[in-house]
Amino acid sequence: MARLRVQLAVSADGYIAPLDRSFGWLDPFPASEFGFDAFFASVGSLLMGRSTFEEMQKLGPSPFDSLPTVVVTSRPLAARSNVEAVPLARLQEAVERMSKGPKDVWLFGGGKTIAACLDRRLVDTLELAVIPRLLGDGLPLFAPRAPGMDALRLVEARKMKKDVLWLEYALVRAPGRG
Repeated sequence: MARLRVQLAVSADGYIAPLDRSFGWLDPFPASEFGFDAFFASVGSLLMGRSTFEEMQKLGPSPFDSLPTVVVTSRPLAARSNVEAVPLARLQEAVERMSKGPKDVWLFGGGKTIAACLDRRLVDTLELAVIPRLLGDGLPLFAPRAPGMDALRLVEARKMKKDVLWLEYALVRAPGRG
């Protein structure tokens, strides 16, 4: 069964982007220098929230466009052959279907979708490139969630180039998935 992986860059103070949703703060840290190509080769589909999807569309064509994509949204999307809109009520069903493929599923963002997947115990790994920057404000890695305690098991921690810290955690599995 393929894994649902959250892999993101996050500031040292826990933000995935400034409030304006810009990515310029990551320019000194190109993904290609941090193993992204190997990660991307292991991914067969994308899961993301509506806001993240719309931000990606503004950036123009990308390698992500070729992957089957599920967007968590309650509003219709413009027709695209490999993009499916799924309401939050069908999130678990969509993730289970996507996980049947031979390659992993990348939960690309944003905070609300990550929180919804965590709340449903769907996330297998949380993989963070902690960037040595303090944004001070912005879009948090996690949106507010239902109270509870998630158990994480550290799989890997290492210092990378440019003082980036790589953290990979496995989420302790709930019965019925993984």
